[in-house]
Amino acid sequence: KVNDTEIAYDTYANGYYYYDYTALPQGYYNITVEGIKGLDNNEMKYGIVKSKVYTNITVALIEQINQGERVVLQAIVSSPTANGIVEYTINGRNVYTNTTTNGVSYLIFKNMPVSYYVVNAKYLEDDTHYESNVNQTIFEVNMINVTLDIHVSNTFTGKNATISVETNVTSGNMTLIVGSQVFNDVEIKNGRADLNVSGLSEGNYNVTAIYSSVGFYASSRNTTSFSVYEFTVDVNDTDYGVKPVITINVPADITNPDDINVTVNGTKYNVTLDGNGTATVVVDEMPVGTYDVNVSYVGNQYPYNEVLTTLNVVKSSSYTLNVTATPAEYGENSTVTIKAP
Repeated sequence: KVNDTEIAYDTYANGYYYYDYTALPQGYYNITVEGIKGLDNNEMKYGIVKSKVYTNITVALIEQINQGERVVLQAIVSSPTANGIVEYTINGRNVYTNTTTNGVSYLIFKNMPVSYYVVNAKYLEDDTHYESNVNQTIFEVNMINVTLDIHVSNTFTGKNATISVETNVTSGNMTLIVGSQVFNDVEIKNGRADLNVSGLSEGNYNVTAIYSSVGFYASSRNTTSFSVYEFTVDVNDTDYGVKPVITINVPADITNPDDINVTVNGTKYNVTLDGNGTATVVVDEMPVGTYDVNVSYVGNQYPYNEVLTTLNVVKSSSYTLNVTATPAEYGENSTVTIKAP
């Protein structure tokens, strides 16, 4: 009987009874032999024979692992009743074994060196299962790729360029190159490096962030660019009695005068743009003294910018006295009139 299904043997030879049961699927079977005559003393013999199962094995494919991450190899045996040993051979020389549970085995590694790995696995023969085929998987352990996301905004002359770099490296140092200036050992704190650069003249600048390999992290670099635009305010000392003129140098593509606010001593003045990057403001005549000047850019083309300065109205250093006299005959009085500014 095979699992309680009665069958008859096909042939008998050399003391063995044979039955070719090719239709049986792969599995685990109880075989019971009953009522065999012709044995010594015509005794009846009974027994149970458990057959071995042929197995296949599959190793889960791992394509790429970053250094420092766990490498988990999973071997699946085709028979769910397999609870024996799986043998793993790595790169043809390192052999590891691990048990299976219900046909599944795991092998875990930590901190594997950067390299290319070939893994062959097979299930070893036991009491109920034959040795399996050999299955292979290939994977790579790489250094961790470093991301460098550079953030910098356009700015104006006289203002700092504020640069921040976000990275997946939590701490350490990097190098930042701004134009021709090199800043070594910029500290990384909580995945971010910050730098303020002053004194930049008008122009376009490249920013390059460079991280040199440390530990599990690979070397990396990234570049972006930003612009520094001219925004200067010229206010000269003005003689009393003369209307002061304020000159503002701005990017030539600023065409809306409302984008520039100018106040002198708290009074707002209209701005005139010449279309070539020069804005002018004519201020009313003012008494001798010093006055606060506030010039700000409030448009959308460029970042907000504000310049604070002063206007000095001074006593006139040169002026003309208009002198007139009425005609008179000899011996008569003449009236002389002197007119000052």
